[in-house]
Amino acid sequence: MNRIEEYGTGFRKVFSYCLEAGVEVFYKDDEQGFSFEFERTPINPMYATEAEIQLDAAQFAVYRLIKRNDKITIEEITTKVAKSHRTVARLIDELKQKGFLKRVGGTRGYWKLLK
Repeated sequence: MNRIEEYGTGFRKVFSYCLEAGVEVFYKDDEQGFSFEFERTPINPMYATEAEIQLDAAQFAVYRLIKRNDKITIEEITTKVAKSHRTVARLIDELKQKGFLKRVGGTRGYWKLLK
């Protein structure tokens, strides 16, 4: 039982550390076991996007998830970035205030990136 609890803690730490470092992480679970895939894009100021320049690491992590899937739910984002529902909702509000994002439609709607 203790080992399973340790695994759960480790997963949260991996997601949390990657979010802080601006590293995108993907989790995969299959018959063979589980694995993580890490994706980091070096930022060259000459080629940086407006989002990379203006957003902090947490905002940018949410932005990239929405860019990848415009129908992603707050609950799915919460799982992927290892943050609370309230924190993710706040990050989304910040993205909206900065003019990067808007919601189109209701519950079955989608996210529209503006920048």
